[in-house]
Amino acid sequence: MTAIRKHRWVLRIVGILVLAVVVGVVVFREDLKDVPRLVIVGEEHANGQKWVLFRLDAPKHKSVGLVTMSMVSLATGTERRPMLRGVGGFYYEVHDVQTPQGRKLLLGPTIEAEAGQSTGFSVLAPVGEVRQLRCEAALMSTSMMRGVATRLKRCWQTKSLAPLSSLVTLRREMIGSNLITNAMPRTADAPAK
Repeated sequence: MTAIRKHRWVLRIVGILVLAVVVGVVVFREDLKDVPRLVIVGEEHANGQKWVLFRLDAPKHKSVGLVTMSMVSLATGTERRPMLRGVGGFYYEVHDVQTPQGRKLLLGPTIEAEAGQSTGFSVLAPVGEVRQLRCEAALMSTSMMRGVATRLKRCWQTKSLAPLSSLVTLRREMIGSNLITNAMPRTADAPAK
């Protein structure tokens, strides 16, 4: 082979590598605006208690699951376990777990929404204080292109092809709601304080 031919082959290989990197960046990039949302839909009163209705909106291309959930006081910054109720009337449990990163309030079972869908739940409003619902959301994907390395590693570990179709957690992020209060509205005939 002559020096000119070798030079052309090197340029072709470098061009193919550059093209592969550009395609990889375009295909595997994440849209950071595509985040889950926690929206207060309304409220309902039952047995003298106020329940705040929430809607969890999943991003367009990713499923989402709420992993941790806590009610954070704006005055003191303390966290406490929320009382949760699902759409069918069943109750979720929040477990207090000590991890190496600190105390976490894990939700079991997790509240999940499919990609582009929404799911609802209710939270018992705090009595006498203003709080914010704060959750750790795990963004998951069933897309074959996302998490290829993770799926292949799981296949090797389990000696099975089943993990190829499983969900892969892409990232976790904290989301919060608007402020929640259980203050009763003043009536027109009540004296102002």
